[in-house]
Amino acid sequence: MRQRDIDAALAELRKAKQRRPPKRRRKAPLTLPGIEEFIKSDAYLNRPNVYPRQLTFLKIMFLRSEEFSSYDEDVIAELITEFERTGNHGIQPDIATRIEICQQQGRPWFRETLAVIGRRGGKNHVGGIAGTHVLWSYYCTGNPQEHFHLDQDQRLSGLVFAAKRDQAIAEQFRDVKNFITNAPCFADAIADKGPGRLLVYSPHDLEMFAERGMAPDSELATFEISARAATGLDGRGPASFFQIYDEMCHAVGSGANRSAEEIYEAATPSLDQFGKHGFIYAPSSPWQKTGKFYELYERSLARDASGAPKFPEMLMVQLESWDLYKDWEKTHHWVGWQPLARPIQEYNDDMRQLEEANPETFAVERRSHWAAALNVYLNPAKIAGIWEPWPDAEHPMDRTHRGLLSQTYRAHGDPSVSGANFGWAVAHIAGVDDRGLPHVCFDDLGAWLPRNFADHQIDYDAIGNEWEDIIDRFMPDEVTFDQFSSAPIIQRLQRHVRTKQYPKRVVIYERTATAPLNWKTYEAFKTALGLGLVHAPYFELADQELTFLQDFGGRVDHPTSGPVQTKDVADCLAIVVNDLIGDHVTAFIGKTLSGPVSGSVPGGVQPFGNATDPVHEALSNFGRRRRRWY
Repeated sequence: MRQRDIDAALAELRKAKQRRPPKRRRKAPLTLPGIEEFIKSDAYLNRPNVYPRQLTFLKIMFLRSEEFSSYDEDVIAELITEFERTGNHGIQPDIATRIEICQQQGRPWFRETLAVIGRRGGKNHVGGIAGTHVLWSYYCTGNPQEHFHLDQDQRLSGLVFAAKRDQAIAEQFRDVKNFITNAPCFADAIADKGPGRLLVYSPHDLEMFAERGMAPDSELATFEISARAATGLDGRGPASFFQIYDEMCHAVGSGANRSAEEIYEAATPSLDQFGKHGFIYAPSSPWQKTGKFYELYERSLARDASGAPKFPEMLMVQLESWDLYKDWEKTHHWVGWQPLARPIQEYNDDMRQLEEANPETFAVERRSHWAAALNVYLNPAKIAGIWEPWPDAEHPMDRTHRGLLSQTYRAHGDPSVSGANFGWAVAHIAGVDDRGLPHVCFDDLGAWLPRNFADHQIDYDAIGNEWEDIIDRFMPDEVTFDQFSSAPIIQRLQRHVRTKQYPKRVVIYERTATAPLNWKTYEAFKTALGLGLVHAPYFELADQELTFLQDFGGRVDHPTSGPVQTKDVADCLAIVVNDLIGDHVTAFIGKTLSGPVSGSVPGGVQPFGNATDPVHEALSNFGRRRRRWY
């Protein structure tokens, strides 16, 4: 056979292959399967890459006690024991009673789930699955308006709230939308998908179009899933069957137009017409012991005089960032499971180093512990480390009278009104340690105090002379000042520099401060302190200001009462450290805390565990005998 004939035959085979219809997945029946089947089956969600503990959490959320394996029971028993021991890690100890009460009330799921979980802990992933499962439950009614006695033209809304609409679209709404649009069970039901909105037909919608010979019209779709900003009006009006409040604890701090309480109170009444089928999911890392999220947290733990849960329809889990990824390696041994490659988060040496560097923030953001309403920002032991001798362990650091031409210096001044302090600092990078991290050494720092001037008013002309001397002695590459009352001194020093014949360039400018920049600056400084990278000659006012710094919910400031009510020198220390090594610290801490995860988890869980353990035995019996074990 000639080559031309062979090529023609191969081309024909390729065309035939292209004409062959694609393999179709089996169509999902309009029934609500178990949560495990719903997630893993290629007829429904087709998402086998769920972690074992995520699946356990979802079984609890959807009251699927009959699906509990001995593994699930072991995990639940562990979380109960942990919460009883710590009071801030695990699950409500009376969870079995709550499940039983909700089942007796005819609920298909907990009305309200609070997922108090550390950063990158998988809470939005779980929320995406949960929202899709709730939608499928409503979809299975065929005609949800008729089922819930609504007007046939009434649209049913799933609302995803965040501080800002863009945040909702980028985070939790994206997960919900992706799960729904990629689910085989909704393949024929997607009406329209756009930024911040997803329209889904009900079976009744599709039947109506067929009966009337109409082309599908997305504006007639029964279901609308939408991303909403934190405004009082966004939660009013629509008949919502589920609501998700993404990072409710941080709604105000991240720029919400309204408080979480206002949004929650405005939106939740729209669930009432769905009775026991209303669904709320609130995933958030914790913050202060104030606000609506903490109020709901306390409500979820409240008990009446008899010890029974006051609000049994509420589920609460308080988990560390890595909790939902534990036991990933067991998938390598369970029959029917595709092994997972690795956990997304785990408490390893890198995490330990991160915790050591910034224990207070780590406790809140990773260990999911609540912060006090007025929390001391810095660890006193870490502050004390600034003044310890370095690198000579026997001699304390001395102030430097004059800089070296070969060294790069950075200076900052924090001016204020003439009746307040004027802080300043000069520092340089002093070598790299065996971790590859540069250290910052402060050559000099201080403050001009109003009480040291006539009439207790700072003399800015005298300060100008001293600043000129500082620049002459150190020739800093950069000299910055806060924007408050700094224009005259900046102009004066710029004129001074122009008249000098310095062998290196000195730039003087105003540093414009914003709330996010200030928080980032102090977090970098706090982390550098934790890593032992900051060294300075002792200055009492700086020591006092750092010791009394307070965390006002994402804003670092001085107290408004007490012995120390300033932070001018503390600001100078933080700004100079951040400008010199902030990027190094961020890169060092973050370099091992990210990375894609591959692998999937098809199949089922194989039972294991100690069947003679009394808690395990009670858990095993719970799903079959409805027996209370707490």
